[in-house]
Amino acid sequence: MGPGGISLVFIAGFLCGLITTVASSGAAVSLPLLLAVGLDPVMANATNRLPILAASLTAVISYHRQKAIDWQVVWKAGIPTSLGSVAGALVSLQISSSEFKLAIAVAVAVALFMLFFRLRKTLNSEQKLQLVFGPRQCLIFFAIGMWIGFIVLDGATFLLLALTGSIGMGLVAANSVKSALILPSVLASVLVFQYQAVIDWRIGTLLSLGSVFGGHIGARIATSAVAKQVIFWGLVVVLTGEAANLAWQFLSIMGH
Repeated sequence: MGPGGISLVFIAGFLCGLITTVASSGAAVSLPLLLAVGLDPVMANATNRLPILAASLTAVISYHRQKAIDWQVVWKAGIPTSLGSVAGALVSLQISSSEFKLAIAVAVAVALFMLFFRLRKTLNSEQKLQLVFGPRQCLIFFAIGMWIGFIVLDGATFLLLALTGSIGMGLVAANSVKSALILPSVLASVLVFQYQAVIDWRIGTLLSLGSVFGGHIGARIATSAVAKQVIFWGLVVVLTGEAANLAWQFLSIMGH
């Protein structure tokens, strides 16, 4: 890559880190770029974990310094999420490109539906005095972990929905826990993909450098006075953009 390509990859990493930390779905920025520079879907899916991992680590450090993370929830939900991620990563290595694209379309549709019909209800609600975590929640987080390991796209959105709707956390508190849960689950999938040697570390490292800066700024925004509105509308913009991109691709295929 020349200077222009390097700058583009770095900026994409920055946006990935910023969006992942403030709302979710930063992978919606980096995944298309990885496909555009010539990586096959499996390698792009694997390499796409690196900027998300870097952004999450940066955000967790910042959130921890601000004492904004409920570590008890992280430990309870982190185990099933990480185990699910390993299973999902193994499954992703077995599917075709067409099945991969179908999975993306389904994820975006489900995330948009749940965003407006579930997360919107919790936008102005306070955290419950007694958080709920039992076998049902373990299964939910295992399933989300499988999705994170499989493709990671919108996995953070599903984590937010589970933390607010199933456990009973407030949106801002759930956003910081989301970053802490993304970290071990994405790391687990990275280890699986590295074992299979399907990660492009050259491009992934450059994306990660940009993502560190984006994650640092995103963590400050996500704990600000307007955090609830920023998180919600950030999700709206990203998921709507994903849906519009999928619709454009579908119309292009129909046109041919």
